[in-house]
Amino acid sequence: MYTRNFVGRSGKIYLGSMEAPTQKEAPNEYPGGYVMTYDPKTGIAECLGVPCSKKGVIDVVADEERNIIYIVLVGAEKPWVLYDMEAREYRGLGSILTVCGTTLIDSRGYASAITKDFELAQYNPDTGIITVCVIVVGGKKLMPGHRHRWAPIWQSWWRWQDSLLNTNARSHTLCHQPFQLGNGC
Repeated sequence: MYTRNFVGRSGKIYLGSMEAPTQKEAPNEYPGGYVMTYDPKTGIAECLGVPCSKKGVIDVVADEERNIIYIVLVGAEKPWVLYDMEAREYRGLGSILTVCGTTLIDSRGYASAITKDFELAQYNPDTGIITVCVIVVGGKKLMPGHRHRWAPIWQSWWRWQDSLLNTNARSHTLCHQPFQLGNGC
């Protein structure tokens, strides 16, 4: 197992694998990382397959209410992937994420991740639309190399997001303005 264990509200555990021990010796034999679940209540484990051939899985996050799982892959053309639990299908979301990207789900059900350009990509599962906006820290656009300054802020942002988003979240206009992370974080 490679990913962190994401525990859904039901108690089910969602996780992914990165690479097989034989990948270095026989790279053509590596099928790709698997997405898996384990339900400790029932003792049932399930393999949901390989989202993308020969690509490793580095992040798995489930939105059980909407029956979708978000997956981040390594080295894929479209590394942000959605798994529809009802249809049992994978599809690329399109945004190119930063190396070792992570998906976070907010109180509205929007999935958010940092792009390769260090902008905020947000997927609205109700409309199927991805919006990308600039992230501003201390009055400057977030850039690669500033990671040590924003990582603690990114992790704690979800605790106070409703007050940060205020009326913008209700009108869905968050990304019309640069996303601001100020000194109050």
